[in-house]
Amino acid sequence: MYEFDVEKTKNNCVKWIRDFFENNGRGCNAVIGISGGKDSSVVAALCVEALGKDRVIGVLMPCGEQSDIDMAKLLVNHLGIKHYVVNIKDAVEAVRNSIQFPLSDMSKVNLPARIRMSTLYAVSQSCNGRVANTCNLSEDYVGYSTRYGDSVGDFSPCSNMTVAEVKAVGRLLGLPDVLVDKTPTDGLCGKTDEDNLGFTYAVLDKYIRTGEIDDPDAKEAIDLLHRKNLFKLQLMPSFMPESEPTPQTDEIVCFHSPDEENAYLSNWFYSDFTADGIMFTSMEQYMMYHKACCFHDEDTAAKILATDDFAQIKALGRQVSGYDESIWNGMRQLVVYEGLKAKFTQNPILRAKLKATGDAILAECAVGDKIWGIGLSMWDEDRLHPERWQGKNLLGYSLMAVREKI
Repeated sequence: MYEFDVEKTKNNCVKWIRDFFENNGRGCNAVIGISGGKDSSVVAALCVEALGKDRVIGVLMPCGEQSDIDMAKLLVNHLGIKHYVVNIKDAVEAVRNSIQFPLSDMSKVNLPARIRMSTLYAVSQSCNGRVANTCNLSEDYVGYSTRYGDSVGDFSPCSNMTVAEVKAVGRLLGLPDVLVDKTPTDGLCGKTDEDNLGFTYAVLDKYIRTGEIDDPDAKEAIDLLHRKNLFKLQLMPSFMPESEPTPQTDEIVCFHSPDEENAYLSNWFYSDFTADGIMFTSMEQYMMYHKACCFHDEDTAAKILATDDFAQIKALGRQVSGYDESIWNGMRQLVVYEGLKAKFTQNPILRAKLKATGDAILAECAVGDKIWGIGLSMWDEDRLHPERWQGKNLLGYSLMAVREKI
């Protein structure tokens, strides 16, 4: 059963933010839209702990008068971060007045969110920044965000935490209770989030983490919203011209590294899950830990659990004492299957993505791996022709077996 370890999650998230900036903008600043709600407050506090307050910039963006702007000011003053106030009312009205036909109600509701994101990127590009996404898992699960508005960003610290978990992290970070427990509103049409959704976050969080729900009407509403809005979490579909006829792209789904298409399928994709009472941060950590345990190398197993750095985990996996390839070859696929099953059953969004691949063949496009991968790159045209593969694709077939099971 999934268990949330708030301290470990907070510490891992802080390290993840540091690693992101080390690899995607060393010395850059985190730029965060500050609403005064729990999500932007927690993301800002995490960034301050990870980078220091001098590298965190808050942007307050009221649209005319904002009744709770004092909460946003409380947050930036509490953290001691540099901040700017940009009133977007004139920009919103300019766009609305320039369109020569009546906008739909939803266009009017979502326009400020999209202008806010444009504002954040303008500040970010001018201040050597990276824009933080402030969505949480609960909102993402039911699509409660504006596409190309608050749904985007350069990095997302809390998108795999439920509302309850984000609040727990906020309390651990020492944020004022008034910010952590503030009733969430959409900031667009004046309603609370739960008014708009028709169910409480407590009900949604429990359903996401346990699959349990007492109200069949709420379950139906949640499932419908999830199905309708899953596209918001996926890459934009794109046409790929080919020099010769190939199978349809939905017949073979390719993946490799965590920064490429279909990253969630990679063993190097960060995704917390629990197995046998142990919390793992990725499939790579799970696999290498069990490799060490298989040969009773407790010291290496402990070191693997103590880090979530993929390169270090891989290196430790190669140092397992007493390693016998013939023994590991007989166990490795079962180990990976059990780990993948835990990963995808405990993370509903990832489970839905895996199930959405239907009957497609899943192919790990790793040039240097002819055991777990196909021995070809993400850009090799032969990747779409299984008869031309150079590797066994054990990871792809394990994923397909899990997809069938769940």
